[in-house]
Amino acid sequence: MPRNVTKTLTNSETVIVRPVTRRDVIDVDTVEVERGEGFEISCIYRVLAGDSILLGYLARGLKCRCEARTTTALTGSP
Repeated sequence: MPRNVTKTLTNSETVIVRPVTRRDVIDVDTVEVERGEGFEISCIYRVLAGDSILLGYLARGLKCRCEARTTTALTGSP
């Protein structure tokens, strides 16, 4: 059953997002997709697990299809 979550963040509730590591255990029930910063320009969605683990991105690719990008593809980290 899909859950509808509505949460308003104030400046005092800044969440620090970090890239996923090999040691992370991801609960698939916590994975959410949200608009990235500057979405109106970049059209990039962020894929998060829990409140703070960045799994990757969904972005417009060729022929206006969405393609998944991992955090390592964008940051160059192993």
